[in-house]
Amino acid sequence: MSTRLRGVACSYETFTCYHLLRLLIDNDEDTMVFQPTVVDSELFRFLRALSVLPKTDLESSTTTENSQSDLLGQFLNGQALPSSGRSMDVMGYFGRQFAVEQQLTTDGWWLQNLSDYIKNEEEGVYGLIQGSVDEDGGDLRVVLFGWLTNESFEGAFLRERATYVLRFLTTLTSNVVCCLAPQDIIRASPAPSSEASTLPKKYSVSFSIKTAKVEEEQVRCEFKYEAGWGDEFDNGELVPGPVVALAVIKSDRHVISERSSHYLTSVEAFGTWLIEIMKTHAVDVQCQIPRPMMASALKLKNEFPKDVLDSITEGVIRAQIRVDADLKVKKDLAMMQKRCEENGEIAFYVRIDDPQQENLANDALQKDLKMLKGWHMSVGSALQPALADFRSTIDITVNKAYEPIAAKNDIETKGILSGMWQWFTTANQISFPYLEKGELVKQALENSANELKNHYQSWCRLLNTAMKNEKIIAWRVDREYNAMMKAVNLKSMLSSRKEEVVRNSFAVMIDNHTKAELAGHLVTEVVNCYNHSVVFRKQEIKEDAEIVSVYCVSKTFPELRGSFTLPKKAKLVHISLVEDICVIVYLQERIANMETHVRAYKKSNWTKSIAAKHFPKETHLCDFDPSHRLLAMLHSDNLIDLYAFNESYKVLERVQTVNLQFLRVQSPFYSMVIFGGDNHGLALIDQEGRLQSSFIRSKQVSKLIEHLVIIGNTKLVKVQGESSYTVKVQTVLTADNTMLAEATLKIPVVMEWSRCSVSCVGENLICFDSVSTRVRIWNLHIATGKMAWQLQGSQTTKGESVPLEDHPMWSLFHLYEKFPVQSLVATSTGSSLVSGRLQIHVSGSANKAAVTNLLTLVMHKLQGLNKNLSPLNLEDDLKVHTSGSVSWCGSTVAMAPWVLELVVFVPVQICRARDNQLILLNNGHEENSMGTEAHEVAKSICFGPISSVLQHWGGPVVVLTSMGKQSTGKSYYLNHLTGSSFAISGARCTDGVWLTVRLMGKCLLVVLDLKAWDHLSVRLKRIYFCLC
Repeated sequence: MSTRLRGVACSYETFTCYHLLRLLIDNDEDTMVFQPTVVDSELFRFLRALSVLPKTDLESSTTTENSQSDLLGQFLNGQALPSSGRSMDVMGYFGRQFAVEQQLTTDGWWLQNLSDYIKNEEEGVYGLIQGSVDEDGGDLRVVLFGWLTNESFEGAFLRERATYVLRFLTTLTSNVVCCLAPQDIIRASPAPSSEASTLPKKYSVSFSIKTAKVEEEQVRCEFKYEAGWGDEFDNGELVPGPVVALAVIKSDRHVISERSSHYLTSVEAFGTWLIEIMKTHAVDVQCQIPRPMMASALKLKNEFPKDVLDSITEGVIRAQIRVDADLKVKKDLAMMQKRCEENGEIAFYVRIDDPQQENLANDALQKDLKMLKGWHMSVGSALQPALADFRSTIDITVNKAYEPIAAKNDIETKGILSGMWQWFTTANQISFPYLEKGELVKQALENSANELKNHYQSWCRLLNTAMKNEKIIAWRVDREYNAMMKAVNLKSMLSSRKEEVVRNSFAVMIDNHTKAELAGHLVTEVVNCYNHSVVFRKQEIKEDAEIVSVYCVSKTFPELRGSFTLPKKAKLVHISLVEDICVIVYLQERIANMETHVRAYKKSNWTKSIAAKHFPKETHLCDFDPSHRLLAMLHSDNLIDLYAFNESYKVLERVQTVNLQFLRVQSPFYSMVIFGGDNHGLALIDQEGRLQSSFIRSKQVSKLIEHLVIIGNTKLVKVQGESSYTVKVQTVLTADNTMLAEATLKIPVVMEWSRCSVSCVGENLICFDSVSTRVRIWNLHIATGKMAWQLQGSQTTKGESVPLEDHPMWSLFHLYEKFPVQSLVATSTGSSLVSGRLQIHVSGSANKAAVTNLLTLVMHKLQGLNKNLSPLNLEDDLKVHTSGSVSWCGSTVAMAPWVLELVVFVPVQICRARDNQLILLNNGHEENSMGTEAHEVAKSICFGPISSVLQHWGGPVVVLTSMGKQSTGKSYYLNHLTGSSFAISGARCTDGVWLTVRLMGKCLLVVLDLKAWDHLSVRLKRIYFCLC
């Protein structure tokens, strides 16, 4: 285990990059799920950099996240509505991580040390700031960029993650740079017009009736596999389910993780607390730590970097800035030289392109040479005439080759006299551009290719000399250095450098401590750190517990599926596996009686159940039918209660009670099985070995089978000299309790029958001995001897898919497929955060044709949705920048309304539905309030920064909600009505209520969205209806 003191969110206060939006969260099941979340600590740090919030006094013990949130609410209440106030320019960058980094570097936005902090897996939206934040002046610029892996642009993730990031960017700015990797350009280039139409799909359906081959009634077991699985599986038992599974129960220490906080009287108290924790725990830091607190811990460990800090002075920073200026100038000149050489290839017709590229390359080259000429004039030198006036060299060469071709053509077309006359007169001179002037000119270009290539090589040598001019380089470095010095605050930079040194030394200390700890050591996770307290999750060892490990038998050997913990001395009654769901029933002793507990777990990390229920009675027999999600429990002499899980296995409700007095089998019962199928039911065996079934749907009972089994038959007689014994296999049809023919199988004597557990999955019959850990598997073949009729149907679909639908820019289609161009509320009030239509910016004139074709297809597909797309026009509003860099084109926005949109953009979950209860969340966490009165509980409710907005809002507030069945378009409707950004089926990982806030004129609109209505009980639906 290594420290997570990594990522921009764990950087330091003066670091000018901010992780504003996180896309993935851990759902407590060791699985990362899509749930957009604002990073509160980074949001406040970003707002402090914008001077929206005051700078924190790191030495003060009064500055908390709550006080910052409170100040934010006051600021927005006073300034969100007035149109006056501070403004700033905002621009967005969108694309794959590599392409975004490359474009930001080219445009001068990528910080020198940003790569040390930003991590590929930390997907989301980040912010960068340049310029002054003073109220009286200065040009404040903000860049928001999406940080997405290649996976987020594949399949369903494109419609989910990439689209939500694009929604975030286009809401906060109307100018977005699409950063395209080379492979994206290549894939977008072939966009034939045939793809711009909706392609029909062809369907083929066929039916046939088949009769199964009539076989003689028989049950046959064929030996398949035998092995010993080892001591690891001692005391294991096969468990029922759709797959072969094994459960092993062992007593072991129980490690739990509890969330807590520690009050800090001073910054030194943090160091004392941390050093004490490090004596017994490894430390996992997941947040930013204030510099004085890190320094106090380093001093106590004698690792404070005093010498390094003393060596950082203003003079050192000035020297570093000059080095940076020198590197930047040389890099810019190298890029300019490369660009000139590439355009020169086209201008000298060494590489012949289309006429459009001919003009673009000439214009770009003339522009760069004009700039280079100006630099030389500034240092008192001049460009070589052949370098600056390259056009004359080309024109002379081309006309020289053109004249004889033109004369020969005149002789052929006009006759010899006309040709002789042209020979003695001056031929018409041709001039740039050449590629549009016919085949004769193209032939002249071909004839002069070698001479033009020689001129191009000579021109490149002159260009190289001009670019490497030392006076030019020194002059450019001085200008760049002065510009850099003007843009920085030396004192702030000095403080930032020292803070970075302290932070990195602290990270090394934590890493070294973690590496020195033994494997399996307890861990303390530092979740949040304020100037007055530290919030953490600490692992502790509680009393021993029963650890249940569940294995799935893949092929021939068990593989760990997951594990869960039961209280000490708990008795496991039943366990079933259904795909990624595990259902368990166990007994626990409570004050002179036994209680029954039911749990449902999901995925591989079964540390937290998704459903939990307990009953005050002891369950004697239990079974589970996955096909109907029915759990049957016998906890009295003659009554069986049937409970049903909902589709997500998060709600368990009683659906029926079966009275066994109507059956001929009598209590006490030996075994119970709940079987599926069209006519599902219960099969019971009593102490006399008799079997009878009760059918749940038809309310019928089957005939009674006498002496099906011999109760208590655990004594075995071994024939001397034999290495195995015979076991009978009896099969009963659940439809009518018909007994089929018996089968026999051989089991080695090392597998004692009294210790064996048996399971049948599909055609596999498995027998496992918990002591010897030996297993035998047979193929079970059953033939009923009856005619089987089967209706078979098949359907095939054949259709062409548009190859660009998995292109990164195809998220533009999903953006306006899921979200509105302009919401109904915005249309009716005439208000808009950003002015103007959405403009897509792309670098490189060579990419224009490919991007235009793609945007044309996107618009065509959008028009097929029959939605109001006004005023969207992606093709007309495409801005192509000729060079590799994108010039600044930020959208000017009023700061206060923009900050309000940033704060309330992502909906927050305010309550969770579980175990037939609505559980109120406090800033995303389940915390029990200590208050007993409503007004006391209300004070403890916090939904993050949105709460501060609601608490301080002085204008009218309107609440809007929706309810209804899942997947009926509730979130889609709210998004188009109010302009909200509910993720539309992306947040189904947790049932409950989600809240967001919208500004509607001078009114605050609170929007509630209920997720997974179908999964809620009737009582919860009534409560929610009353609350709304």
